[in-house]
Amino acid sequence: MTAILEKNDVVLAFDLEGYGSRFEHPIVEVGMAAIDLHTGELIQKFRESGHATVDQMEPRCKEEFWDKIADIDHERRRYYAKKALSQEILWSEILTMIRTIMTMFAGRVLLTSDNCAYDAAFMGYNFQKYLGMHGPSMQYLLGPSEKYVSIKDSSEWEMTLCNAHPTLTNRKDFHNVLMLWYHVTFPKAQRAEHDHNAANDAHSIANTAVACIHYMKYVSTNDGKLPFGPASQFFE
Repeated sequence: MTAILEKNDVVLAFDLEGYGSRFEHPIVEVGMAAIDLHTGELIQKFRESGHATVDQMEPRCKEEFWDKIADIDHERRRYYAKKALSQEILWSEILTMIRTIMTMFAGRVLLTSDNCAYDAAFMGYNFQKYLGMHGPSMQYLLGPSEKYVSIKDSSEWEMTLCNAHPTLTNRKDFHNVLMLWYHVTFPKAQRAEHDHNAANDAHSIANTAVACIHYMKYVSTNDGKLPFGPASQFFE
């Protein structure tokens, strides 16, 4: 963790909302959030939507996800009606945004998502389909240098820490206390809800990643001591 903190200044998280699990199903919303790795302070938040029609939705995805968030989906459709971009423009905007953040901070940026297998795969596919890029998508994120950039999975970090905690073995409980500790430790960090608004979700993912990094740093620099114990430590 010390190496991550020495090599990076910013965490850039992204979240994709799609109409299914296969590449034939379009991505309808992309959110990104950049936060300061050392303070948790929000630097920039980004949300764009891509044009898609309901008939392009995978039935399983509709039943298991979209039908369960009907109110949110209604708001999203209203947003799309005013803001939806063509898929070509959407992916061009995403690439420009990533490269802008990378350039702004001289590449000292850690990329993260909470579902890398889905998000990175769809990003790579759509970069190729709509922008004509070939090869591993991550090689394009730093612009002309084409330096390879890996993506860290914040959910895997959090699950690993939860499994190792002596008392907070429930993932939801661990996350809630981790966030309490994080916001007490980093008062400049803004709270973000995971509410299926892709920008807010990306901000929440970024917060989780930074919290996990500093949790692991605390443990490694305090002879294995944990930064917090039972949930009651914070709720009493």
